[in-house]
Amino acid sequence: MSKTAPMPDHNLEEVEKRIRQQVAKEAWLTLVNNERCKLLTTSLDRIGTVFFTVGFATPLATLVYGLAMDNRAMNFTDKLVYEIPAENWIDGTLVICILAALALHLLARSLLGELQL
Repeated sequence: MSKTAPMPDHNLEEVEKRIRQQVAKEAWLTLVNNERCKLLTTSLDRIGTVFFTVGFATPLATLVYGLAMDNRAMNFTDKLVYEIPAENWIDGTLVICILAALALHLLARSLLGELQL
């Protein structure tokens, strides 16, 4: 039977060093990907908050504080261009903005499930 020569210690140390570097690199990339995912979800949630504020909270404040909404569209010369049915416009915008805010929030929550350990 033939004997195999033992591996020199420096090769084993070099392999261990490369493995540690690769593990550290993968851990770093995981952290970077997690931070990017959290940044994206925060941005989506903030956009959803804007939709909610503009589409729901602002019209609600208008109703609560009795601020009149002008249902006329004026051009730069203050001539009446056309009448806008304010009630229909507000109702449609309200529903669209609330649904958009909810969709963006749920999308952000689902993206948080992509975080890696």
